[in-house]
Amino acid sequence: METPAQEPSNYGYTPENPIKVGGGPDGEHEYLQHLRGPEGQQLSYNRLGSCCGFEDASLPFGGGMLDMYEVTYEGLEKPVTLFLDMYRREEPRAPSGFRID
Repeated sequence: METPAQEPSNYGYTPENPIKVGGGPDGEHEYLQHLRGPEGQQLSYNRLGSCCGFEDASLPFGGGMLDMYEVTYEGLEKPVTLFLDMYRREEPRAPSGFRID
C-alpha cells in the first residue's frame, strides 16, 4: 500500500481533526493494524476511552463520540494519543510521524 501524502501536523492528534476511519470498532482496529512507525515499526495501541461528543445530522443518532488510542512503537520517546472517529469515513491518512503500510 502506498503511503499517502502527509496531513497537517495536527491530523489525528486533536479532537478537532480526528482520523475518520468509519466502520465502527472494526474500522478503528483495521486502521491501527495498517499504521506503522516512520521506518515501518509495528505499533502497540491501547484504547483509552471515548471523549469529545460531536453532532452530525447525517448519523442515525445525530452525532457520536471519538475514541482515544494511546499508540507507541519501538524507538518512540513517549506514547502519543490519536483521536479516531468510527462513525464517519474519509480516506484515512497517516498522522505526522507515522505511515500506512
